[in-house]
Amino acid sequence: MAETAKSTAEAKAESDLAKLDLEIKRIDLETKQLDLEEAKERNQRLKNEKADRSRKNRQRQAQLATDRANRKALMAECNHRQGGSPKNPYKGKGDSALSVFNMPDGFTKLIKCIICRGECWSPHPADQATAIREGETAAQRDARVAKYHADLAEFNRLYDLAKDKLSEEAAQEMQCGVTITTTNTETGAPVLRRRPCDRYAA
Repeated sequence: MAETAKSTAEAKAESDLAKLDLEIKRIDLETKQLDLEEAKERNQRLKNEKADRSRKNRQRQAQLATDRANRKALMAECNHRQGGSPKNPYKGKGDSALSVFNMPDGFTKLIKCIICRGECWSPHPADQATAIREGETAAQRDARVAKYHADLAEFNRLYDLAKDKLSEEAAQEMQCGVTITTTNTETGAPVLRRRPCDRYAA
C-alpha cells in the first residue's frame, strides 16, 4: 500500500515536472518569437531610415543641380553692370558690378557679381598641362585642356569687365535716371522720379 502511494506520488511529481518543463519551453519559445519580431521591426526601421536618407540625399543633389543651373542661367542673362531698374536689375548700363578677390594661395582669383550673385573662379594652372595624368586617357586630357582654355577665356572676359568703368561723360548721362526729387512729408519716404533722358533698363 505504502509502495503504491509512493509510486503515485513519484508519478505525480514527474508529471508536474514534465508540465513545468513544458511550460518553461513554451515561455522560452514565446520569448524567442518576441525577440525575433523585435529584431525584424528594428531591421525594417533601419532599412526605412536608410531609404529615407538616400531619398533626401537624392532630393538635395537634384536641388543643388537645379540651383546651379538657375544661377548659371541668371549669370548668363546678367550684364554685370550697375544701374538696372527694380523690375530688371540685370540689365544695368552703369559701372561694372563685378568684384575680384585674391585667394590666399597667391594665384587663384574669384570674381563675384553683386547683382546676380554669380561667381567665376580662375581655372587652376595645372589643368593646362598637356601631359597625360595617371588614369587619364588622351581624350580626357584633351577635354581637360579644352575646358581650361574655355574657363580662362570666360574668366578673362569677366576680369576685364570688372575693371570697366564709365567715362565721365557717360557717367554724367547716367545721372538722368532715378533721382530723389522730394520727400513725402507724412511718411518721410523719398519720392522717386524718372527723367525723359533715362537710359536705365526698363
